[in-house]
Amino acid sequence: MIRWLTLAGLLFGGAIGAPLLGDKLPHLQGDYLTGARAELPEDLRGKVALLIVTFSDGALANARKWKSAFDEKTAGQPGVFSLEVFLLNPENRVARALILTKLRHTMTRREERRTIVAFAPEDEWKRRLGFWAENAACAVLLDAAGAVRGVYRATGPDQRAAQVARAAETARTLRKPGKKPPHGL
Repeated sequence: MIRWLTLAGLLFGGAIGAPLLGDKLPHLQGDYLTGARAELPEDLRGKVALLIVTFSDGALANARKWKSAFDEKTAGQPGVFSLEVFLLNPENRVARALILTKLRHTMTRREERRTIVAFAPEDEWKRRLGFWAENAACAVLLDAAGAVRGVYRATGPDQRAAQVARAAETARTLRKPGKKPPHGL
């Protein structure tokens, strides 16, 4: 039965996005805004991280609110941090230079070390994250082993505040000391 459902999904709707919760984050490759290569979840070994994922540069303000609120709630927590991840279609390479330039002009050097631009199949990642609105941001909480421990999708400031608080509390319980990743996060 499962084989038939998988085949039907492939024929009529593309690849079926596996639910993330409890699974290891699927491999994602990109570049930090500093120019260094990014490999997720490998770069995060031993760290608890909140990935704020967006699919357009129009979601930048939304992502910044998630990141600043989470960073404020987890300040002083060793081994806990956040990353902004901009997922763009691989076919969108023409806009790559414009997007990278815009992002670099809006961020400090420290923020550039915590921002990744990846070209990946958008539709597949949107299904995995349950993406619902243009210019929205989703947040994915990873434990020290790279497994997804929470997926958050707020629709307004009050809901975002509640979800950030929940993510920060979960991050505190997951925190384990580990080796510093090689790229200096």
